[in-house]
Amino acid sequence: MADYRRVARELARYKVDIAALSETRFSEQGQLEEVGASYTFFWSGRPKAERRDAGVAFAIRNDIVGRLPCLPQGINDRLMSLRLPFRGDNFATIISCYAPPMTSSDCGEGRIYEDLHALLATVPKADKLIVLVDFNARVGTDHAAWQGVLGPHGLGSCHANGLLLLRTCAEHRLLLSNTFFRLPTREKATWMHPRSRRWHLLDYVLVRRRDRQDVLVTKAIRDADGWTDHRLVISQMRLRLQPRRRPQGHVDAPSVAALASAGLCSRPEARSTGRAGNQGDPRCRWLDRSPPRHLPDEAPTATPTKAPSNQITEKLEDLHAPDDNDTVETRWCQLRNVIQSTALDVLGRAHRRHQDWFDDNDADISNLLAEKNRLHKAYMDLRTDATKAALFRCHRLV
Repeated sequence: MADYRRVARELARYKVDIAALSETRFSEQGQLEEVGASYTFFWSGRPKAERRDAGVAFAIRNDIVGRLPCLPQGINDRLMSLRLPFRGDNFATIISCYAPPMTSSDCGEGRIYEDLHALLATVPKADKLIVLVDFNARVGTDHAAWQGVLGPHGLGSCHANGLLLLRTCAEHRLLLSNTFFRLPTREKATWMHPRSRRWHLLDYVLVRRRDRQDVLVTKAIRDADGWTDHRLVISQMRLRLQPRRRPQGHVDAPSVAALASAGLCSRPEARSTGRAGNQGDPRCRWLDRSPPRHLPDEAPTATPTKAPSNQITEKLEDLHAPDDNDTVETRWCQLRNVIQSTALDVLGRAHRRHQDWFDDNDADISNLLAEKNRLHKAYMDLRTDATKAALFRCHRLV
């Protein structure tokens, strides 16, 4: 994850909501949040003991991560999926897929297509389906032979990997959205052959045929620098996420009796399940709620603070008896105010203790990235030894 911060900044520059990354070469499965550019990375790879020559990942904006009903699921080191909620109880399934090139020593080309077939078969028919693929496949321009799959604006010729991709799309009624927009070659091609210096289309965005009208445009971004030989492919779609729902609070079991005595809980025998599953999660920060401790030979300088649970109980008992006409919202507001005020009195506000190095140097990093982007654009516009050398010198710094 050495370059994840720079990748996140590049995605933020182009206002990308969800990105599929391939050839990440990370081990096993995990996630990591980049606070500066507000992205969270989820990846799936092989075990540490095995050779890692593939790997897939999602980079998702943090505000979207909070709306996901479940986190992205890693199938293997070449497939990941996630499910997005939309307005009207609709969903979209997004799949990140990577297939090896024809020259790869990995003999898993057939297996990756079998796994993809199995995954596509599990997607509900009512879901919108978006497949973001780095298939290393050339599909050609034979629009007449692949009606409804290949658009009239393809690029180059077709080879074996391309035929596998076209057959997969035909079987699952998918289309290659890249080929349905009339664009210049610089906005269609995604990879340049190192020897022939010819540009090819290898990365695709697949959608269901019935959802073709949702895709506004799919194109390659020439000026984006993702520290890879593939260009960034962006697809703009007409989709609206489900609004964020109000989070539900969890009450500790010892407080239930106090809630009942205050008239805020009609079932004192009810027990809260809590979130025991998070106790071993390193991402969760647990606060010590015990009263302040002092050494045996040290006298406290102030009156010891009461335990938070005792203070909450006392404040709940001091509340007036609820009126039968009070709504659930009114009772909830009373409980919320008591808990919030007690927590603020006892625990205080949390202060950040460790300043992030990237935050301290954010201005310098932004200037270096801006200079690198300028040199990259100059090199793409005019490929000379001078522009190439200038870009490589900047790469040593960024």
